[in-house]
Amino acid sequence: LEGNFDGGNHRLVGLYEKTDNYGGLFGCLVSPIKISNLAVRDGNIYGKSSTGSIIGYISASDNSALTIENCYNTAIITGPDTGGIIGYLSCKMLTMKNCINTGKITGTENVGGAIGSSYGDGYATALVENCYNTGAITGKSIVGGIIGNGAQYYGKFTITKCHNRGQIISNSDSYYSHVGGILGIGKADATYCSNEGKISSGSFVGGIIGNGERGCMVSQCYNMAEIMGNSFTGGIIGNGGDNTKADGCYNTGEIIGS
Repeated sequence: LEGNFDGGNHRLVGLYEKTDNYGGLFGCLVSPIKISNLAVRDGNIYGKSSTGSIIGYISASDNSALTIENCYNTAIITGPDTGGIIGYLSCKMLTMKNCINTGKITGTENVGGAIGSSYGDGYATALVENCYNTGAITGKSIVGGIIGNGAQYYGKFTITKCHNRGQIISNSDSYYSHVGGILGIGKADATYCSNEGKISSGSFVGGIIGNGERGCMVSQCYNMAEIMGNSFTGGIIGNGGDNTKADGCYNTGEIIGS
């Protein structure tokens, strides 16, 4: 499958899938594509590899672009590298806009309301804009309300006008949990984002970014939910790393750390 797939604002209702491979409406894609105007409603998708409602796994060729717009999920998603919209992606350029997840998501590592895990080289660019999660998210480690693992994306994410209202629980015994209301771990510029979902985790926990590797800029963002963690727990950023800055942000949620 390549080119454009326009769902025409149709809804796929009752998608029940259990697979030993990649789980999702499109389990595995290896070509650049644009997918838009599509909803997955009231199903249950389980995969033993990367799993998402729209795309389980996509690894496109060099200099390729992936565009996902106006997609919606209410189905229950379960598996590793798990996202409400995309489980795992590897591409040169990503544009994701106006995507919503309200379904419950359960995974192990790399779990996100929109994207579970991502990969891109140092010249890669990624824009995630106006995306929402209200579904409860549970994972062991590297969990985000919008993106779980952005640390493999060696370019930089731009995340703007994205919001999480779903509860996030990390049940890992590991010291390094990496959990954020928007981004679990990675390098990103986050603007006009918010978290209103209670977060319970181990260490490296933030209302917006759990662990900001290789520098992040967080501006005009806020957290209004309780954040519970061990060490490196913050209302906006858990751990900033080098060259990380925050500007015009505020927190009104209770912060509980040990």
